[in-house]
Formats: sequence, structure tokens, C-alpha cells
Amino acid sequence: QKLNLSMTRFGIHGCLELSRGLGQNEVIEEINLEYCGFGGNSDILAQALMNNRSVTEINLDSNEIQAYHFKLWAKLIAIHPRLERMIVNNNAAKKEGARYLAQSLPHSSSLLSLQIESKA
Repeated sequence: QKLNLSMTRFGIHGCLELSRGLGQNEVIEEINLEYCGFGGNSDILAQALMNNRSVTEINLDSNEIQAYHFKLWAKLIAIHPRLERMIVNNNAAKKEGARYLAQSLPHSSSLLSLQIESKA
């Protein structure tokens, strides 16, 4: 199953509700959240997905996520048993965020593709 919420601008309350649902979900495998403007609220999503075991793909393209927030996404990559693909293009990962993500790769048993490009 796929969930496409691209271009949906979530405030903190929407992000909390989405996180509650995704944390308990056992059906959705692909999540498209590009252009949702999560920024610092992306930590809430990452934490919720730590408990999810169905997701295989997450698209967080263009969400204004800052470098230090990628620390929690890196943890998700390291521990999630089914996550195969993550797209984090066009965020503010910089070298620090990219380093967090890269350091998680040897610990992942499932990740096949990580896209982290920036036009800036």
C-alpha cells in the first residue's frame, strides 16, 4: 500500500496525528511526504517510524530538514528491519547530516538506496 501526502503542509498538530497513525500502521509500505515543510517536526515522524515494521520506502524530498535532525533519521536507517529506500534530496542536510546518514549505513540490514542530493 502507498500513502501519498506530497505538498500537504503539516503544522505541529498534523504532524503529531500523522505520526500516531504511521507508528501503529502495519499496511503502508511506501510513504511520499515530499514538499510537506516538516523542518524540525521531522523528528516526530522519525521517532514514530521506529515502531513501524511495514514501511519499505520514505520520500522526504524538499522538507527543509536541517542537518542535526538527520541524526534521528540515521538511527531509523540503522534499526528499521524493512526500510529499503529513503529519499532526502533538497533538504538542508549539509555535510553534517550526510555524515549521520552515511554512518548508519553499515548498521542497516535492509537499505538498498539512499538519495541525498541538493541543488544548493
